[in-house]
Amino acid sequence: MKAFSSGIVKERIVSVMRGKRMSGMVTVLVTAAVVLCSCGVASEPESTPVPKLPVEQQAGAVYAERAIPYDASPNIQIEGYLAAQGGVMAITPDGTPMMIVELYDKSDEIKYKYAKVLYEGSVWSVKEEAWLEKWNEDTAGKNYMVEDCQYGEDGKLYMMCTEESMPHTKFWSDREKYLEDYYTIGVHLFRIDEKENTVMEIPVPKERAEEEEGEEGLSKMGGFVGCDFSVFADGNVLILSYQGKINGIYSGVTGEKLADIDPEAGLGNRWADPVAGDGFFAFTTVDQQSGKMEVRVVGEDGKYMNAIPVDFKVDVEEGGMGPAICAKENAIMMASGEGIFEAEPEDSAFTSVVNAEKDNLYYLPSDGYFVMDFIGKGEQDDYLLYLCNDEADAGADASKAFKICHYARNDATVIK
Repeated sequence: MKAFSSGIVKERIVSVMRGKRMSGMVTVLVTAAVVLCSCGVASEPESTPVPKLPVEQQAGAVYAERAIPYDASPNIQIEGYLAAQGGVMAITPDGTPMMIVELYDKSDEIKYKYAKVLYEGSVWSVKEEAWLEKWNEDTAGKNYMVEDCQYGEDGKLYMMCTEESMPHTKFWSDREKYLEDYYTIGVHLFRIDEKENTVMEIPVPKERAEEEEGEEGLSKMGGFVGCDFSVFADGNVLILSYQGKINGIYSGVTGEKLADIDPEAGLGNRWADPVAGDGFFAFTTVDQQSGKMEVRVVGEDGKYMNAIPVDFKVDVEEGGMGPAICAKENAIMMASGEGIFEAEPEDSAFTSVVNAEKDNLYYLPSDGYFVMDFIGKGEQDDYLLYLCNDEADAGADASKAFKICHYARNDATVIK
C-alpha cells in the first residue's frame, strides 16, 4: 500500500506529529508519504537483527506481534551507492514485505536511483530486477521520485512517481537556495510485469494545479499534485487527485476514463487514502463537526454503495489520524489501537479479527503509537501495519518513531 518517501515530506511529518492540522484530506496524503523518508544513510553494511518485543506473548493468544526492522540500509550493499533507511513499501502477492528504496551515489549525493528489497530470512536484502535497472537508466535525467507502489491482484506491480523540476536531493542540499525553483511537473503511473520484466506507463490524464503559495512555500505546483491511486482486482485504477478535477476510475491498460465518482460518496470529507478491492473502493470520512468516522464504500462503476460506521472519533482541530484501512478481494480491513477488524462492502459493521488486549500486543495499543498505514494482508491471515510514535523525534531517531509490525496467527507458518 502506501508509503513513504523522500526529503520534501520530512518537515511535514514533524508538524503532523506535533498536532499541526493540514487542510482536509491532505493530512493523510502527507503523512502516508512520510513514513520512510530520507532520514539518513548507512555507513558500514552489517546484519540487522530483528527487534525483540519488550513483553512476552501470553499463552493462548491467537495472534503474535513481531517488529520488522525499519532500517533496510545495513543489508543493502551496492557498489558506489549508499541506501536511505527505508523507502516506499508494499506487500507482494505471496505476503512478503517489499520496499523500493533510494540509493545515493557516494561520489555525487545529488544523483540517485532505486533498488528493490525484500524481507526474507529475517533481514532486508536486495532483489535484482532487470526491469528496475532499465527503468533507472530510462529515467536518469527526468528527476522522477517514487511516491507510492502496490501490487494488484493480477500480480502486477503498480508504481506512481512524481516528476520534479530538479533532483529532490539537490533541493534538500540547500533548501533556501532552491525554494523558488523546485516544483512538481507531473505524475506518472506505471504497471510492471516482474515476470516478463516489462514496464508500461498507464496514460492517465494530467491535471494542472492552480498556482498558489503552498505550505512548503513552493509557488509552482504543476501536475496533479497530491494524487492518490489504488488498483481494483481486475487491474483498473482509481485516481483521486488533489484538486479533484480528474477523479475517476480508469483503465489500467489504455488510461481511458471508465466512470466518474458519485457526488453522494462524500469525497470532500475523505480522511485517508482510498483502497480498492474486487469491484469496489473504500475510504474513511470524518464529520467535521462531531469528528465521527465511517468507512464509505463505492462500486467500481463509481456509484455510492454503503457506509460502515466506525466506533472512533477524530479530534479534527488537532488533526488526529484515526484507524487505517486496506482492501483485498472482497474484504475491507481496518486497524486501530484496539486491534484489526474486517468487513465486506455490504456489511453494517466491522468484526474483530485481532484483539490487541486478548492477544497481548505491545505496539498496537501502546500510548503514543498510532496506525499510520495498513500495508496489506498476507496469504495466511497475517497482516502488516505501519505505526508511528508521535512522542518520538522522527528527524533524530526514525527507528524509534516508526515501527513496521507483522501480525500472524500462532498456528501459521509465515514470514521466516
